Amino acid sequence: MVDNNGNLLEDLGDEDDIIRISPLKELSRELISENIKFQIDNPFISRNNFLEEFVDQYNEESDEREGNDDATKELDETAREFFLKIIEMIDHKFDLGIDFDAIGAVNCKGVASLAEGLYEFFIIKYPKNISKYITMLTLEYKSDLIDSIASDDDKDTVAYASLAKKLNSAEDGILITNINRVFDALKTLDIDNDTFIDYFNEDKYEVAITKYCIENFIITNNFVSKYLDPVFGINVQDDIYDDVVGTVRHNLYTKFKKDVAPTLDDYREGE
Repeated sequence: MVDNNGNLLEDLGDEDDIIRISPLKELSRELISENIKFQIDNPFISRNNFLEEFVDQYNEESDEREGNDDATKELDETAREFFLKIIEMIDHKFDLGIDFDAIGAVNCKGVASLAEGLYEFFIIKYPKNISKYITMLTLEYKSDLIDSIASDDDKDTVAYASLAKKLNSAEDGILITNINRVFDALKTLDIDNDTFIDYFNEDKYEVAITKYCIENFIITNNFVSKYLDPVFGINVQDDIYDDVVGTVRHNLYTKFKKDVAPTLDDYREGE
């Protein structure tokens, strides 16, 4: 059976006889791998961090085996294989073009850090990152967007008139009431990896790891269009699109309210 933390347990009868099976055991690795695969295939459904428990157990067992070279080597080989499998799944999903030869010289703890960071950025925080990125793009290109989508008809709507009374700038209401047109305009932008990652706070662990992979050519393909595919792609998923649009609209409304006066840097530094 499985405890509340997702750990596999072997039931021997009495509660005191329940033995925890290490996540490094093959059966548990397979379970974690399947859960992560489901997350990658359905990135907007599950936010559970299935990798964290494995990493914690690996670090704990690594400390226990310190000084025993043979035992440490065996543990590292098993863990390294698993971490590389997670990276491979993320690579396949987003067509990152991971240079596994470059990872070859990295020790097991280093590979664990890469797996953790990429898993966090591309899977756990994926929905949040998309909404945050589009919000920041809208703030950066605010004037251009207003010029491209504004019309006298927009300013005559009841929704616009109501919003205009609540916002710093009356024109901010144009963006919120025409949010779908904002998305249509933003998806035409051609953004590379370096520009994309700079929209995020480098002090965040997962951002720092992803940026490291970009700058050191571990990630070799431009993944931005693939990353935004559920919202900006050809086959947009309606439920995901609606969810992201709603989040971005809320973000903008919060930022545009009177006496807030946001800047792009303010939003980048936030959660």
